[in-house]
Amino acid sequence: MTFEANMILPETLEYNGVLIDLENASEESLGRAISYLLSYGFGKSLQDSVAGRAKELRDAGETESAIAKTIREEMTDRAEAILAGTIGARGPRLVGPDAIRRDVTEEFFRAWVKDAAAKGQVLPSLKTTFGVSTKDATKEQKKAVADKIDALREKFAAARKDKIEAEVERRLALQSEDAGDDLDLDFGD
Repeated sequence: MTFEANMILPETLEYNGVLIDLENASEESLGRAISYLLSYGFGKSLQDSVAGRAKELRDAGETESAIAKTIREEMTDRAEAILAGTIGARGPRLVGPDAIRRDVTEEFFRAWVKDAAAKGQVLPSLKTTFGVSTKDATKEQKKAVADKIDALREKFAAARKDKIEAEVERRLALQSEDAGDDLDLDFGD
């Protein structure tokens, strides 16, 4: 792989205060970094695409060979989506209030979904939307259900914005209080 002047790369990579200057890196260093990040990111993305699936399938009574086949198929779907560019780039990992807001929203949403299901409300799923199981669903059906759930989550978050923000503020305040406990203020004499 050669690097062209018109390749679109960020000037820096930054995560949690750690910074790598890509703009001033040698072509050789940049090549090694990109190679590592592509390999690691590819593997991590495939792992993420099936996180928890083996347990879910075991709990559903699937055989180990069926589980392996399903996981391989789902990883292949992810690999094809990566190459096609249909995997959404989420940008930098969320930190601080944004990460807390995402977590609070997800916790509240999951609790609401559990409560709604207990009350017999029909929520989007492959079974309720298309009458198929996960292993029998097409990529398009899976995406359609995921899109419905995302839309429902957004509507939920908008309707409960004040409660979500109050919980975010509460957690941030707790973090601030806890942060002071770990400080060593003995600077010596």
